[in-house]
This record gives sequence, structure tokens and C-alpha cells, in this order.
Amino acid sequence: MTRRDQGFTLIELLLAVAILGIILGTVGLSVTQGFRTTTATKARVDRSNLAEFTAKTFTPDVASATGVPVTYATPTATTCGEGTVLELPHGAETVQYAVIVTANATELVRRRCDASGVVNARAIGRTGTAFTALAECRPDAAICGGVSLKVTWSGSEPHTFTLRADRRAR
Repeated sequence: MTRRDQGFTLIELLLAVAILGIILGTVGLSVTQGFRTTTATKARVDRSNLAEFTAKTFTPDVASATGVPVTYATPTATTCGEGTVLELPHGAETVQYAVIVTANATELVRRRCDASGVVNARAIGRTGTAFTALAECRPDAAICGGVSLKVTWSGSEPHTFTLRADRRAR
């Protein structure tokens, strides 16, 4: 029997297992770090998209309001739905901005309502991280010449964006 027919020595097997362990450990750490980075990046993109999509609808909604906007200090249930933070009169309809919290996400929703209820509702943005929204009239609630909407995330990466829009003179 020749050396070639006998197989591997114990030293060769131990060395191969040690090298394999080092390679798999390095690959495992890289994959884990990649998942962490992906999750954090997704959260930042979600926040950015929410700010961008809200800005696209918020400014025209406030500018075209036909009456004095109504703001709520905390999300409130109205005839049009729950979680309302801002109501903007638009003739016979009302546009509402609401924060809806579900088991695994928080959404900012824009609803159009009339006397019979919701005409149209759509989520402006959704994030896996909870956030709060607060709307305020400027300079005061009686005339409310403008509205600001402040959205705040808490947690490991706190973040805030504030949108301001003015009503057109009527």
C-alpha cells in the first residue's frame, strides 16, 4: 500500500478544519454586518420617503384650505377616522392627516372626507419605527394663517422633520 492510498493524517485534518473555521467566521461576520447595515439604511430611507411624500401633499392642502384648519394636541378620533392630528376644510370636504399605529408599523395617512365619511384614504408613508406627529397653527388658532406639521421618531436613531405651509389669503 502506498502513501497515497492511506488518506489524510490527523495533522492535515486539524489544519483543514482550523482554516475552514477562520473562513466561515469571517464570512459570517460579514453577512451579519450586512444585515445590520441594511436594516438601518431601510429605516433612513423610510423616514426620507415619508418626509418627501408628505411635503408633496401637505403644502397644496394647506394652501387651498377654504376655512380655518383644526389641529389636535394628540391623535384624535373624528367622524372620518381615528388618529387625526390635522383637519383642513376644503369646501364640502375635509382633508385629514392621521397617524395610524398597527402591530408592526406606523403610518401617516391622508384622508379626504365628506359628510358621509371617508371618500379617499391613502398611506403617505409607513415605517417600522414608531413616530408621532403634531400639527400647530401659526400665529394662533383663531386665524391660523399657516400650519406646521412636526413628525418625530424616537429610539436608537431619533429624527425629526417639520413642514410649514401658509394658507392663501381668502
